[in-house]
Formats: sequence, structure tokens, C-alpha cells
Amino acid sequence: MLVKNARSVKLVYNMASKLIESLQTDLSTRVYRITNSFNEGLYLTANEPSLGMYRLQEHIQLAIPKVVEQRQALAQVNKSVYLFTLSSIYPIHGK
Repeated sequence: MLVKNARSVKLVYNMASKLIESLQTDLSTRVYRITNSFNEGLYLTANEPSLGMYRLQEHIQLAIPKVVEQRQALAQVNKSVYLFTLSSIYPIHGK
């Protein structure tokens, strides 16, 4: 009787291990497909042209005020140089 029960236990154990192995393989396949699909979606979203345009717009909005300030400063320096040049060409004689 004990031998019969041991055989039954071994048989049930083997069936259970095969079932668990099958489920693990199936689960691994499903997890792989899900993560692969998620990664592909994330890749497409990150590299979408509209996102690129958003990043470009963001960069321009941050950079333009600095460029405008530098341009105004350059215009001021240019004006000063022009005035100094005029004063050296046409000296003003005091009376």
C-alpha cells in the first residue's frame, strides 16, 4: 500500500512540476511580449516628431531672451563706438 501511495505521490509531483514549468514558460512568454510592446511604445513616444518639435520650441524659448539681451548690448556698444569715431573725426573745439 505504501509503495502504491509513493508512486501516486511521485506521479502527482511530476504532473505538478510539468504544469508549473508549462505555466512558467507561458508566463515568461507573456511577460516578454508585454515588456517588448511597452518598450516599443515608449520608444515611439519618445522619438515622435511632435515631441522633438516641443523640445526645439522649449530650447528656443529659453535661448531667445539671452540672444535679445546680447543683441541690445551689442547695439549699445556699436552706438558708443560710432559716437567716439565721430568725435575723433570732427573734434569739438571749445571756445
